[in-house]
Amino acid sequence: MIGVVRKVELEPLNYDLVIFDTFAAPYRSIKVESRREIILHNKKLNQIIANLKKHVTDYKKWVVLTSRLKSPTMDEEVFEGPVASNVLTYWDYWSDNIVSVLKTDLPRQRRICLLKVHGQESRVEVLAHIVDGFLEEVD
Repeated sequence: MIGVVRKVELEPLNYDLVIFDTFAAPYRSIKVESRREIILHNKKLNQIIANLKKHVTDYKKWVVLTSRLKSPTMDEEVFEGPVASNVLTYWDYWSDNIVSVLKTDLPRQRRICLLKVHGQESRVEVLAHIVDGFLEEVD
């Protein structure tokens, strides 16, 4: 991930779309022993996101970041706030569009929420069913 972002800083990518799946996972799994470490890791992640946003703006490209907003519980968690939790909260600042996909109580059903569209807050929600691994039958 870092290598791709550093390359983006130096030159435009030859791709119109770059997708980072579970973008913050490497940072959320870091075991930290002080509040200062959390702040330093969050600062690095924020700088990476800022570089990606600049690339999108300067070169009219698309970058998609996916991430889990909830980290798995750890037996020995030193601090309540894991690395990246604050940065994930502030993606709203860097992102033009934000979509949330949430599980529901029913199997193979998801609630899709459009939280931000073209920079404007949105409150659109739909239910979708998973059929053969794809979202279908939007209600």
